[in-house]
Amino acid sequence: MEQNRGFGLVELMITVFIVGLLATIAVPSFASLLERMRLTSSVNEYVAAIQGARSLAVREGRIALVCPSSDGTRCSTGVGYSSGWLITTDPAAASATERAWQPASDIRINVNFGGSDPYIRFGPSGVPQQSGGAFLAGTTTFCAGDQSREVVLSRTGRVRTERDGNC
Repeated sequence: MEQNRGFGLVELMITVFIVGLLATIAVPSFASLLERMRLTSSVNEYVAAIQGARSLAVREGRIALVCPSSDGTRCSTGVGYSSGWLITTDPAAASATERAWQPASDIRINVNFGGSDPYIRFGPSGVPQQSGGAFLAGTTTFCAGDQSREVVLSRTGRVRTERDGNC
């Protein structure tokens, strides 16, 4: 008598069903994980830019700023930080750009700082200031899907992040 080695049709269909069921549970969770990782990465890069500009201002003894940029070489007016941002000592000169960042494409960024322009300026003392010299403080909210993070810049230049931003 010959023994069959292998799987029958019923066993194979049950296995395919179980694999499909597990995939439908895992894929949304994985997509949420990727979204959260992109959001966290963009927030960390933005915080690094703020801290880098502050360090540059103190080290060189002059004004340094973080500003929105659409081309990664100089500051842009009329665009938000969702296009990207950079550290510079002169908003109009590409040669003064220290470093530029580009957030993930699906990240929305809302800036809420006082003053008439979206630049974050640091004076030689490392204190954030508006273009007229008044103190600067505010928040930047990063949104991706149903998740959000908020970056808070205090008037002393301290940066902290919070999980509960409003998108």
